[in-house]
Order: sequence, then C-alpha cells, then structure tokens
Amino acid sequence: MDRTLAPDHEVHQSGRRIYRDRDIAQGLLGTLVAAEDRNSMQEELMAVIEHGQSVGARNLADNTPLTPETVDIANPRTYQQLLSAILHLTGQAVPAGTVVGSMRDVPPPGWFECNGGAVSRTTYAVLFAAIGVRFGSGDGSTTFNVPDLRGQFLRGWSHGNGIDPDVTLRSNRGDGAGGDVVGSRQWHELLSHKHEQLLDEREGVVLGTNESVDRMGGNTPVGLTGAAGGSETRPMNVYTMWMIKA
Repeated sequence: MDRTLAPDHEVHQSGRRIYRDRDIAQGLLGTLVAAEDRNSMQEELMAVIEHGQSVGARNLADNTPLTPETVDIANPRTYQQLLSAILHLTGQAVPAGTVVGSMRDVPPPGWFECNGGAVSRTTYAVLFAAIGVRFGSGDGSTTFNVPDLRGQFLRGWSHGNGIDPDVTLRSNRGDGAGGDVVGSRQWHELLSHKHEQLLDEREGVVLGTNESVDRMGGNTPVGLTGAAGGSETRPMNVYTMWMIKA
C-alpha cells in the first residue's frame, strides 16, 4: 500500500502525499479520490481478511469462521474481521499444542484449559493435527481430548537420554502409548531408601523411636521408624492453570 497518487493531492510538510480539503474561499476543490486509491485500500484490507480465512481465523464476536461479508452501515463488522484475522495470525506465532501456565482462571480465546475435555476435530483442526488422539479420542469420530494436567507437575521428555530410570514404566497418556513418549505419566514416588533403628547396648534404648523392643546386644538394626510426613511428596508450590494453544 502506498499514499495517494491522485493528481490533485497535496504534499505535507513531512513530505507525505495527502488529500486536500475543499477551500471555497481559495477556489480549491478537494482532492478527487482516485479509483486506484480506493482499490488499493480495498485490496490491502481484503488481503488481511482473506488470508485470515485461509488459515482458519474465526470471528471474535461469535466464533464463526471468518469470511468476507457485505458491508452493512448499520452493523459495521470490517474492524472485527480485521481484528479477528490479525489476532489469529499473531496467535500463530505460538504453535498449536504449546502448553503454558497462566494465573487466569478462564483461558483466553484460542486456548483451552488442560482439563481432559473433548473438542471438535474440525473446528480445531490445527490443534488436532498437532496432537491427534494422544490424550483421548473423544467420541471416536468428531471430537478429541486435550490433556488433563490439573494438579500435576510437568517433566521434560527424557527422549532417550537415560535421565528417567523408570521410563519403561511410564503409563498410558490416553491413546495406549506409554514409556518414552510425550504425554506419558508417572505416579508419585520417593527414591528407594531405608531408615534403621539401632539398640544402644550401653543404654538399652532404641535410638530414633519411642517404640519398645527386646534388648539386643550391640548397636543392631531392630526395625524401622514410625511413619512421618503428609499425604503426598511435593515441593512448595503455587497453583497455575495449564493451558494448551488451539
């Protein structure tokens, strides 16, 4: 797009070509808007809308597919069409299937909470192409499931580097695949270890517990300490909502 090329344009002090207002006192007519100017503006605007349509943009107002519409002076929608296309295109900078944490409690347009919900395979074809039925096949034909990450920490994919010693035990992510694949799951666990009780021969008491045991000679393991701790193993944490880009 360029500035007006109408023959009777004015040149602004900045050097830009601009339209001139009518000045009856000076005997000047306003700049005639050339068809080339109108066509240029029309094609530039329509290029944004049509490209948005080609990549699956949807109207912000009602979530219907973005399509060219006849101008209605009483109900102008061109700005909504442009905004819908622009937001969709800028949103494509974040690839479908990307998961981020948010301090919102409702996801913004173009995102889903990772709550295991079923969504349309056609409406959200870009996300379906990215993750398929990894996290569930929905109704088996028209929908698929987003991952359910509520209440869970995320771990980087081992991807063959051997960091995860129990990679072969990772469970089904939703499509029957487990092990060393994105989306596979593990239940919480502590590294294997022991706590011993020792009987001090000199004092005749058990070290590390108040439980009574029969006296044994020397500092000898005689049992395990009592249970301690809470209902799960966890670091200090703050809730976030995991969201996936549609």
